[in-house]
Amino acid sequence: MRRHHESHTCELWCTGGRRRGRRGRGGRASWKRSRVNAWNWHKVLKVGLVELALTPERFWRTTLAEWRVMLDGLVDTQATDMRKRAWELSHLLVAAGCKPEKVTVAKLLGEKERPQRDPHARAKRDAERIFKAIHKGRQEG
Repeated sequence: MRRHHESHTCELWCTGGRRRGRRGRGGRASWKRSRVNAWNWHKVLKVGLVELALTPERFWRTTLAEWRVMLDGLVDTQATDMRKRAWELSHLLVAAGCKPEKVTVAKLLGEKERPQRDPHARAKRDAERIFKAIHKGRQEG
């Protein structure tokens, strides 16, 4: 039995399969997807028909580019929904007596904490810039 050769690497990578040998004498090589790279059709159909609410006809006519755009939109929608739920839960927990720094949205979602911005930082920078301009004008004049 022949093993696949290094020259088939690009074809294997592009197709996501592995070479399985020959069919009979002089037949074409059989290219089949390995189980590792195969589509999980149960999940694909579930997302398409349930989560995206596509009809079966529309699902099977969808191109890969359309599929990617729809999945990106679904992921963004789910992330926004999770963020809203985490915000609501954090406020309920603070109202129930938890310390606000212990139940932040980022902590509830398992994300890295972002540094808090000073809400008046821009006003302070603008005031400093104006003060420097006025002070500079007085020194020149």
